[in-house]
Amino acid sequence: MMISTEEFVQNVKLGDQGIEIPVDSDDEYVLILLEQLVGDEKEVIAWMGETEGRAKFENVSQTGKVHAFIGKIDEPLDKVTIWVSANVIRQVRFSILKIKKYFRKKVNGLECRFCKSVAGWLLKAGLAAAGIPFLDEGLDWAGDVAEKLAGVLDKSAHFADLVKAIDLGIWEGIMATLAGLDWAFELTDKLYELVCEQLKFCP
Repeated sequence: MMISTEEFVQNVKLGDQGIEIPVDSDDEYVLILLEQLVGDEKEVIAWMGETEGRAKFENVSQTGKVHAFIGKIDEPLDKVTIWVSANVIRQVRFSILKIKKYFRKKVNGLECRFCKSVAGWLLKAGLAAAGIPFLDEGLDWAGDVAEKLAGVLDKSAHFADLVKAIDLGIWEGIMATLAGLDWAFELTDKLYELVCEQLKFCP
């Protein structure tokens, strides 16, 4: 498969803890989202382990409770390690999206379930990169969300590269869908389905 997704919840304990993420030899781009599910901002910190120059990762998030690591794999790796640390035990949701090499040349569409996953995690990464908190409340498109999201591709080169690597119109579909709502919205499976229906990846 040219794209793979994974999601799991991990208890982050006191002190430093390494979470290993397997990487295949033909993976090119990796998105790793960490969402602190409860508690105050910045109770969980995260950083990328050493990749010996084989990959370039950046935490593009500008919000305290979400980390969004986006990386390009330049040389084969069998894993990357995310280090996490907390001053209290907290639950963290990991969402991982891996894009294979030559994805754009070989893939013209996505199955509905994959489209919804990609749309959801891409939107979350975009919100985090734009500095928009989204875990504890709904979002108002009529506020500054539209303006901040519209500029996120210029603000974060790593996020722009990820959007370009997928290149199926999903980011444009997200922006069009949100603009069409024109009211407060929440990040739900139904929202992602609306995006993918518009792209004709969901029936």
